[in-house]
Amino acid sequence: MRGVTYARPGFGESTRSAGRTVADVATDVAELADHFGADRFYTMGSSGGAPHVLARAALLPDRVLAAAAIAGPAPVGADGLDWLAGTGDLNIEGFHAWQDGPEQHRASLQKVADGMGELTVDDLLQTLDTVLSDVDRAVLVREFAEFMTRSFRRAMLHGLDGWYDDDRAELGDWGFDLGSIRAPVALWHGGQDPFRARPRRRAAGRAAGDGRSLREVPASSRRRERRPPPPRLRAGTGPRPVPRSARSRRTPRRP
Repeated sequence: MRGVTYARPGFGESTRSAGRTVADVATDVAELADHFGADRFYTMGSSGGAPHVLARAALLPDRVLAAAAIAGPAPVGADGLDWLAGTGDLNIEGFHAWQDGPEQHRASLQKVADGMGELTVDDLLQTLDTVLSDVDRAVLVREFAEFMTRSFRRAMLHGLDGWYDDDRAELGDWGFDLGSIRAPVALWHGGQDPFRARPRRRAAGRAAGDGRSLREVPASSRRRERRPPPPRLRAGTGPRPVPRSARSRRTPRRP
């Protein structure tokens, strides 16, 4: 089995696509799959990547065999959902900044992004303090903590555009109908996750329709469900070069 990862627009070395929606991911992933000769494939993603997994399942029905969305949110306007219920202060502040408009939203993110290039494990723990459970703190040690810190630094390599655009996409109209998904979808969540609180998890499950299964791990949280892949899955996609058309916009990355 071949595993392929890539950085969404604006993160790492991937060129920004201002104003993108969650639905736009389908075009990017279809192009990458074409390059690697994958007519059909499985797709998975966590946190901000989870909505994008659901978009692939909805918009590439003839190509996605099954999807796994880990520790992801529901759409802000989901029926009967209090989107902030049970979440931490970091998320609440970010949501209100988004409501205040693009300028305030970007300024709020900038406060967190400043110094991200020199981020340490201690900095990471302090920044995420209000959205970490005791389970998270127990997991964010040694190799995994360093892995997460490197990931944050890499994502902010050229600034916060990717993070800002991701937030706008996640909190706005996703651009597709969750109810149209026909592929099997597994939704994984930690029962103690204060980042994606329980009401949002269940709303995402309801919206995704009959083809989904919701697995809540009571004693777990988001970081435990997002451990780095084992070494045999970190080898990347091999020496095959990415075509110039894809490389100019999205850069596959090898963990």
